[in-house]
Amino acid sequence: MLRVRRSSLTLLAGGVLAAVRPSAADEEKATLLVGDVAYAAAAGPGFRDRPTLDLYGVGGTGKGKRPVVLFIHGGGWRQGDKSNVRAQPEGFVSRGYIFASANYRLDPPVTPRDQGADVAAAVAWLHAHAAEHGGDGGMIFLIGHSAGAHLAALVGTDRRLLAAHRLESAALAGIVRLDGAGYDASRQMAATRLPALRHTYRE
Repeated sequence: MLRVRRSSLTLLAGGVLAAVRPSAADEEKATLLVGDVAYAAAAGPGFRDRPTLDLYGVGGTGKGKRPVVLFIHGGGWRQGDKSNVRAQPEGFVSRGYIFASANYRLDPPVTPRDQGADVAAAVAWLHAHAAEHGGDGGMIFLIGHSAGAHLAALVGTDRRLLAAHRLESAALAGIVRLDGAGYDASRQMAATRLPALRHTYRE
């Protein structure tokens, strides 16, 4: 099981938020720059349509190239949507970021590795196109919640996923995992006393 000391986690999260820290006078509101933009050329099993992402930033010309945050939603690998971002676009854009939220194929019929491939494709799209919307494609932070945290960790550790897009792990400036529980599913299936949780991992 992956263990992270609180001090390390604080430094990591603080480093993301501190990369660009404008003064209160410079804070700007988040605008949906593009919605439902297809980040992959073709749909695979599990997608009725092409996989898409939403991109939030500053309306108009903005201020130079901003680092990019890509958020991967949770939902037990089986549910959830890129619209589940609450106040995150406002929080990050007001601190000088471009914020993206991506959908990925849900289980069934795909596997978490297929979902990781979708996340890697979203990273590749941002790497290639963020500059068109005021972002820095060379400064991408990947943030995942719950099942999304597992997928973010998978993309960061399985080099084959980014390599499929001719990218290396260095294409990511950082990875933040929020409320992740599924890093060692086999061990957790054996250890849990909750039948519902064991069923979730088995499925």
